[in-house]
Amino acid sequence: MAGLALALASPASALPAAGLLLEGEPEELGVGGSPFHDLDLEALRIERPALLAERDRATAQLLLDAETTLALRAGVWAGTRAHDRFVAVRAHVPLAEPLPGVRLGAFLALEREDAHAVLRRGGTRVFDLEKDRTSPLIGLTTGLPFGLRLAAGAAGIDRWHLEGAWSPWRPLSLWVVRRDRGHRETATISRGLSDRTHAPHLHLPLDFQRAATELGAAFRLRAAWAQGAFLPGDLPGFWLEVGARPLDDLTLRAGADREGHRLTDRLAASGTGEIAAVDLRLERIRGFAEAVWALGPRDDLRLHATLGRYRASTWADEVGTHAARAFLHVDTDLGLLLEGGAGIQVLQLGLGWRRENASGPRFAVGAQYLRAHTLPSAVALVSFVLDRALAEESVEKVTAHLIGLTGFLEVPVGEIRLAAGLGQLLPVAMERERGPGEAPAAPGDRREGRGWFERLVDTLETTRGGTRLLFRASVDFP
Repeated sequence: MAGLALALASPASALPAAGLLLEGEPEELGVGGSPFHDLDLEALRIERPALLAERDRATAQLLLDAETTLALRAGVWAGTRAHDRFVAVRAHVPLAEPLPGVRLGAFLALEREDAHAVLRRGGTRVFDLEKDRTSPLIGLTTGLPFGLRLAAGAAGIDRWHLEGAWSPWRPLSLWVVRRDRGHRETATISRGLSDRTHAPHLHLPLDFQRAATELGAAFRLRAAWAQGAFLPGDLPGFWLEVGARPLDDLTLRAGADREGHRLTDRLAASGTGEIAAVDLRLERIRGFAEAVWALGPRDDLRLHATLGRYRASTWADEVGTHAARAFLHVDTDLGLLLEGGAGIQVLQLGLGWRRENASGPRFAVGAQYLRAHTLPSAVALVSFVLDRALAEESVEKVTAHLIGLTGFLEVPVGEIRLAAGLGQLLPVAMERERGPGEAPAAPGDRREGRGWFERLVDTLETTRGGTRLLFRASVDFP
């Protein structure tokens, strides 16, 4: 059914990566990904260009990013897969200092991303999700007296990036960012998704374009700090981090973040036209903690834990009698409502070692354990006229255990620094909870009594974990 596909699409395609292991720049990827906000790295990604206003040197970078999030090779869902490709060119150039204490600069960002997720059941393609995004951004930065920095850029006639940062005194920073961001996706739900009701071929445009405002503050002392931001809106978001250095060689961090999206659009069925107004809500909330132990002037050991939850909820109200004709082949106003949801919870434990080097090679390696399981959820087609549910389906309860291996290497070649990051998830076990009426396996079943190695081989043959490759070339000009 459409609601089941829409509810499952976002969290299911993100299951192995889960926004934890395979997230971040190459250096973050090397130690297992990072949910923490590094404002300096975000400035170089032209996400916070105002922070570049006081840089003396021009900087540029080219980023190539390829990720295979999921691939199933056996079982009823064999052929299900998801992947992303991302290319970005970014640069900032100081221009002039027309007045004492006033500095001007220019920035440019050009990003190209495409993603594709395919859900198959029994060899039949039942769901497609495609994303195609090209995002140019060009603008100016300004550094002013009294710790004030500004940035303004345009990504099109009606898309803007406006930003201001102010440091009234050295430990305190305040900022506000207003930017138009997002992308468009196209969801196609094929016939055959549901066994219990007729499901026609459906089409839904998903428009993630939105204007987001962020209000943030940071307070930093040598022994402790706190930083965070609030994003007002229909589904408010936030991020918050606190940290301390109880010892010269020990750094502790903890925090949480939440991100939400709400989409409204019209669902269309082949041969019928628009059948329903859809309200789709996506939410991610995480908590995290980290300890970093300095092993010397260049090396540190990082231990981190993250608990994240991802949920999607769908409501679809019938437009006239079109939904009844499409799903039930009756030309009657039944007051149909399609509602449902799905969710995934992910626990990550990671250990990473990183070596910093200002003038030579830098590298990092890491290993992680992830446990992901689906949360209780279902989807139902309800008739308000008949006052009953016409069809219901529950989401299968599955638990996945995965091991992640990551690495990062950056090498200077003259003035250019070449960096590469690799993240690989290895599925260790997949467990499915038996339904209420499902009998346990017979004593003679060949799957019973097998050792851990045989179960591991079966899992690896069935599921290929996520892989992410990152290449970056960056340069600071004199």
